[in-house]
Amino acid sequence: MSVKKAFSFCMVTVLAISMLVAPASAQNPVPIFAGGNIEYERISPNLISPFWSETSMAVARISASNRTITSTAQVVAHHSTTRISGTMFLEENRNGTWRSVASWSISGTGVLTANRTFTGTSGVTYRTRIVVTVGSERIERVSGAVRA
Repeated sequence: MSVKKAFSFCMVTVLAISMLVAPASAQNPVPIFAGGNIEYERISPNLISPFWSETSMAVARISASNRTITSTAQVVAHHSTTRISGTMFLEENRNGTWRSVASWSISGTGVLTANRTFTGTSGVTYRTRIVVTVGSERIERVSGAVRA
């Protein structure tokens, strides 16, 4: 095969492969449930996400306003009849070790959104951790951290 033909073959192959890749703007939006309203967030195609057979989404979030810490759990099952239950933990970091300072039972069917507040200590770092069972699968998710 000549160099010219090899180059043409490579260019056609690259062009064909590039047509199969969807841009980030074409990715399906993921539902985010906030305050009873459904908002949508686009997920990057480069994001590595877990594979679950019974769960569409499971997220732990945390926010802080002065000393008021708000922990949030959002879990969506593939089917609206799937039972969701578990525990949401608020954890603090003291001397590099995470320990639970509050926990709440959470449950729902199909969709679970839970918000809980806690009065934290100024200067202490907190995170939310959720451990839920969706149908028959156990899922654990951890939020980022915030400082009170």
